Amino acid sequence: MSNFVTQPPFGLIIPGRVPETLFAQVDANKFSINLAQPQSCHEVVFYLTPSYPIPPTHGVVLYSTSNSIDWKLLGSVTSQHPSGVFRTNFISDEKLLNAPTVTLGISIEPLETIKNMNQQFSGTEDRMFIAKKIAMDLYHFMSSFAPGGGGGSMTVPNGVFEKWMARFEEKFRRDPNFFLKVQD
Repeated sequence: MSNFVTQPPFGLIIPGRVPETLFAQVDANKFSINLAQPQSCHEVVFYLTPSYPIPPTHGVVLYSTSNSIDWKLLGSVTSQHPSGVFRTNFISDEKLLNAPTVTLGISIEPLETIKNMNQQFSGTEDRMFIAKKIAMDLYHFMSSFAPGGGGGSMTVPNGVFEKWMARFEEKFRRDPNFFLKVQD
């Protein structure tokens, strides 16, 4: 990929704000922008611009960080899915409650890298996909209480949801995408 002299091939819309198209180029395929008042940003619209297409073998990945170390994946766009609405969850992050800014990082990556991230979805599709994955994790956990490990009826002991939630939160702290990797 070459350097983008005039404008990168993507843009960002934060509802209620002016669209963002001016990004700092930090490397040949990496860009960033600082976002003020992150607590008021619940979702972002990330899109590819038609004037500066990216190769069909690549996509663009959007990340966020408050400290330039802990990068969180927000989502990705590709030629096949050129826009997406992604939840930021900034309001629920204790580190961001008083943070004046958040840095959004953008990286142009090969499609294979993006596919390995399991983040090739947009809009409400990602919410439904994630909800189904979380529900499947709960189902598999509860199935472990069934006689013979599954099928038929199951007797679930008191407190099973609290145990599942504690287990889920612990696994999430280690790997925020763990439930996306579980096969249905």
